Amino acid sequence: MASLTTTLGVEFTPAVGYFIVRVSGGNAVLLGKNSSGDARFEPVAGPGNPITGRTDVYNAVDGARYKLESASPGQNVTIAVDQ
Repeated sequence: MASLTTTLGVEFTPAVGYFIVRVSGGNAVLLGKNSSGDARFEPVAGPGNPITGRTDVYNAVDGARYKLESASPGQNVTIAVDQ
């Protein structure tokens, strides 16, 4: 299993298929955009559905980009994304 990122706000591009997101110390929002030139990131799982603990996410688009942002201001949120 390869590590894709352990830093909030850093873009990562998983291969098509599932990737694993782990969040501790608070909640995080998963943002994504596809490879067709979307100008900005949109919530994939977000304020209404923040990620806490482990979540398996399916990426159906080759070249799609994602990043995680803290949904817990003032808390020491840590993440790990693997595939």
